[in-house]
Amino acid sequence: MSHTVADDEIVELLSVPELRRVLDGARRRLEQSPSLATSFTISEPDDAERRAIGRLLGMRPPKGRNVRVRLHRLDAALASSRFGVGLVEALELVGGPIADRRAARIAAARAKEALWERLAAHPALEARPELTEWLRRLRSTGIASRLAPGEESELVAAALEIIGSLPRSGDRPNVVAAAYTGDAHALDRGTPLGALVVNALAHLAELAPPSTAADRRSLWASFGVVCDELSCEVLTLGLEPASKEAGASPLHGMKEDGQPMRITLRHIATEKMGFPPTTVFVCENPVVVAEAADVLGSSSPPIVCTDGIPNTAALLLLEQLSNSHCKLVFHGDFDWGGVKIFNHARRKLHERITPWRFERADYIKALDRLGCVFSKLEGDSIEADWDPSLQQAMIDRGRAVFEEQVLGDLIGDLQSAIEEPPHQSSASRSG
Repeated sequence: MSHTVADDEIVELLSVPELRRVLDGARRRLEQSPSLATSFTISEPDDAERRAIGRLLGMRPPKGRNVRVRLHRLDAALASSRFGVGLVEALELVGGPIADRRAARIAAARAKEALWERLAAHPALEARPELTEWLRRLRSTGIASRLAPGEESELVAAALEIIGSLPRSGDRPNVVAAAYTGDAHALDRGTPLGALVVNALAHLAELAPPSTAADRRSLWASFGVVCDELSCEVLTLGLEPASKEAGASPLHGMKEDGQPMRITLRHIATEKMGFPPTTVFVCENPVVVAEAADVLGSSSPPIVCTDGIPNTAALLLLEQLSNSHCKLVFHGDFDWGGVKIFNHARRKLHERITPWRFERADYIKALDRLGCVFSKLEGDSIEADWDPSLQQAMIDRGRAVFEEQVLGDLIGDLQSAIEEPPHQSSASRSG
């Protein structure tokens, strides 16, 4: 439409300061909805504004503390004026096209829905279905939007790419960050991506988000990412490497003294130790190691303690033991955490680790002996990969059995293993 002198006149008429709130209010209403069957209120207009409104509507200046302006009346007044334009045309002459904010909101909502649908189809969720709930929580709480306003989709997608690459084999965070983002510091503490990935890892580990640097390092380590190869360590007792070289000498000394030893990931990774083939007992809780050291001392067979979910140091050591043809046997708490730990260890070690008094028959036997001394089983049930019947037995009984409650049996197995040939310990015939 070509510009006319009348257009200039109506712009001049409506652009006076006294009508600014009228035009602004009308534009806001039309941006929200194109309907003229609505109104808006001007709060406490001054006398000049009242006179201008009266002239525009062809009426006396309105009275009252506040003035309600109805769009259909405003439209009719403009259309019947000598300019013959409606409200919408008049507003666009003065202030440009009226945005359809309602349509924009609908389009934005649809785009956001499509975005989350794409994220929900990410391969990382297929590999780790638990992330579905995490993604739902991200959306409902707006965590990603707060971390990266306007860029949440890119942030979540990057986090899923990194999570999908886990567990690693001892990589540092900066190596992982550089590989997936091109920025070696993208996973540093305090960065949006670092915060989001750590939040997801805590969800996967069924832990609260870490509140200390040590907790953060431990969480990363449980997924094979090592923030500090000296703080990532594993508790052992009775390990005696086959080599007598200097790198293995600390273990020989601790074996002779009958004392537990924590081995760092750096030591395990750099020495690449070999071991004589024997049965290695793997436990969940340090109390088993302490009791074995007290009772058996230097004669204790090899024990490795995961101290919860096995971290990179524990997994690498167990892999070296397995590669040395050692037989790995595991015992943990009969609770859902213990089941999760053994499932994780079996998967990481490609099932080269077997249960040690950790099957359904062992659970029932322990409960029968404990009688009324028990703790209630808490949390969501988890299937035991190595014994599917264990899950139902635990659900039916609803009771947990902790390693502290069966220490006598465990120490008895360790005692029996001292006199038996390699791979023929009582662990293989328990239950």
